[in-house]
Amino acid sequence: MPAITRQFTDFPNRMVSELQTFDGCARLIVTLCTISVLTAVLMNFMLAKTSRAVRTKRKSSVATGAMLAFFAGVYLLIRFRIGARVIPQIYHPAAILGLMLVVLGTVVNITGRFSLGRNWGNQVIIYEDHRLVTGGVYRLVRHPLYAGLIWMFTGAALVFQNWAALAATILIFFPGVYYRGKQEEKALVAQFPDYADYRNRTGMFFPMAMGPEVARVPRAAFAFCRISLTMLLWLALWYDSVWLVTAVFAILLLSAIVKVQHSPVIQLYQQTVLRIFPTWHFELLDVPAMRFAHTMGMMMSLAVILAMLADSQIGWFGLLAFCLLKTVAALGYCPASKLFACMKNGGCCALTRMN
Repeated sequence: MPAITRQFTDFPNRMVSELQTFDGCARLIVTLCTISVLTAVLMNFMLAKTSRAVRTKRKSSVATGAMLAFFAGVYLLIRFRIGARVIPQIYHPAAILGLMLVVLGTVVNITGRFSLGRNWGNQVIIYEDHRLVTGGVYRLVRHPLYAGLIWMFTGAALVFQNWAALAATILIFFPGVYYRGKQEEKALVAQFPDYADYRNRTGMFFPMAMGPEVARVPRAAFAFCRISLTMLLWLALWYDSVWLVTAVFAILLLSAIVKVQHSPVIQLYQQTVLRIFPTWHFELLDVPAMRFAHTMGMMMSLAVILAMLADSQIGWFGLLAFCLLKTVAALGYCPASKLFACMKNGGCCALTRMN
């Protein structure tokens, strides 16, 4: 029997054996999701071949080719286990969460492509008959195609516990699609006056609006929040406690979701101390900047938790660095807020601001 024929006849048996294990099911789900998205991209290119009048067009360094190259890079990292380190304590919970992110990202990406329809373009393009899409999945995020890919790459890194793939997603892919998204939004604002309002009420990659908003928060409560979280982290370093870091992660996660004025620590202070000793001193806080800062802190605390579980020495140094950064933030020089201000102004360097 020829080798090709034998491989074809053995395929059903291999499928059955794969489905009998958790690892096999995970690999199959990730593979099917990847093929689905790549097929949808191919369909976009086929539909884009139809001639249409273009009003404005601008080439971007972050186009489909660059994203496919990143796809290939992540595949190679996972395939050859470059940067892989399995943490037995969290393997199954992380893999299940990762699979959920992969599936959700696939659904969001493909649904977004259907909603976008013929408005899709490999480059930053505004057609003569271009229409503004704000319905469907676009009600949740402004860039579901990029959001879906971010969630997919993050999920795949968790499924296969490949920290190099996770770092590449956060440090390379995320800034790349953020830059591309800002290019598209600049063109859309020029074409559709209503887009600015849509941008303010809808999150870019996550269903959290980052539009202009100012919150009036008691100064003492805000200081208590900053200082208490910093003290928790230093106590976690002193006692080498992953549970205290987990508590900080949970507080930052809730703060990012419910906004700074409803943060658990601020509410705790308001409902206890301020009921006995009222204050007339308030801080006017930039809510999107605070939400961004809490999200960055949440991601850093999660990275520290994973590092502590994987390698105690690396985790200790990671926690020390996080403690120092949080101390700087507690003193009023929040690096994440400064970064958000740079991004809001179009970038922290002249090269990005030129765009």
